[in-house]
Amino acid sequence: MAISRRDALRGGIAALGAAGAAFGLRASALANTAEDAAALAARAGVGPARGVGLGATSGLFGFADEPVAEHDFTRFVSSPLVLEALELYWINRNEHLMVGRFAGGLTAYLPTNKRFGDDLPLFTGRVLPYFLGQDLRFIEARIEACHRANYKIVGLPFWNAVGTIEMLALEAIGQAAKKPVYDLVGGAKRREVAVYLSTRERTTTPEQEIDEFLVPRLERTGAKAIKLGIGGRMSRNVDAWEGRSEALIARARRVLGDGMTVIADANGSYDAKHGIEVGRMLERYGVWFFEEPCPFEEFEMTAQVTAALDIPTGGGEQDASAAKWRWMITNRMYDIVQPDLFYAGGFLRTLRIARAAAAAGMPCIPHAPRAHAGAATMLHFIAAIDKPGEFHEFSAKAALGDGAYDYAPRLTIRDGRIAVPDGPGFGLTYDVEGILRRAKPYEYPVMQAVDDD
Repeated sequence: MAISRRDALRGGIAALGAAGAAFGLRASALANTAEDAAALAARAGVGPARGVGLGATSGLFGFADEPVAEHDFTRFVSSPLVLEALELYWINRNEHLMVGRFAGGLTAYLPTNKRFGDDLPLFTGRVLPYFLGQDLRFIEARIEACHRANYKIVGLPFWNAVGTIEMLALEAIGQAAKKPVYDLVGGAKRREVAVYLSTRERTTTPEQEIDEFLVPRLERTGAKAIKLGIGGRMSRNVDAWEGRSEALIARARRVLGDGMTVIADANGSYDAKHGIEVGRMLERYGVWFFEEPCPFEEFEMTAQVTAALDIPTGGGEQDASAAKWRWMITNRMYDIVQPDLFYAGGFLRTLRIARAAAAAGMPCIPHAPRAHAGAATMLHFIAAIDKPGEFHEFSAKAALGDGAYDYAPRLTIRDGRIAVPDGPGFGLTYDVEGILRRAKPYEYPVMQAVDDD
């Protein structure tokens, strides 16, 4: 039997250099960095505590009347937390570790996502100058100054670069305060997160995907939910091969039974007409929700699909714009919001999206296909928000413990759940010496901050 939207919502719903290379960036690369950045912020009308934000005012989002520095991190850390140097270590094509060195000797570590390598020139040239040499306790004001100076180039690469440095800042603040990130933003509302195993392969047969790949991982982890890739990824109504989508969903039901929660992700494969047809097929198989049925920029198409179906729809991983999120939420483009913590510009911006969605009765299930250590940011986020979904994303490929990092405590799935790490910052420690043995310093120039007209 298909799960209705009402039922679901009621339930809570390239590389630069060789592999292993690193670049090192120091505040000395910019003359008078702190003074320059302060001047830029002043010209932009941004102080340490005010600016344009995503806060909820007359609607779900405000515009010019909300403080950007909603979070006062000075109450946790009394001394300035100045980023003096930044290094990035490349482990393999998709695994990287960012290292921030702060005045006073504090060092913070953060795994980046696989998109970051593509964003590196943008990061070093247009983003990092607004943070290097700055007191990152005022991270929201720094983000606003960076945004205003770069408003002509905003988009996913820009916000992914910003989101990465923001989460490094939160890690550092947590380390300095000896508090987990969730305590910096209001405290933990839950200590465990139920996960779904996410696999978005489209080159496999249903038997390979379900029987050979997923079943062993489900048996080892006890996970009670999965996400499968249907369509062909922005494929203009074409399956990876004819009939694969329905055959895959049918195989999942036949092998895993009605007790397994199934999510279907089309990655923008359909127009409205075909999205509705596929959604009704998914309803027949009792799929929990239908992710990104239409191309992410086709707002009206997606809203049509959502309105026509009983099965909930979800999406939003590509978007960081406050205006777009305001439209998506107020027009009920989706039933479930799925911002990406990095793509949306960081943990704090995504918190505002989740709060706006909760006010509209919509759960937040962030896009988070991170492998192991990278999932810690998602776990802290889910711990902190008011209205999460029932299950949250974890890479199926990493479900058996594979991954590039030696870290502790391990993010191990037991009976379908992961404990939220409760140490300072995002709660993980890394075998940094082991990582450094596999890396070579790679110097990458930092350009002067630019204030375009």
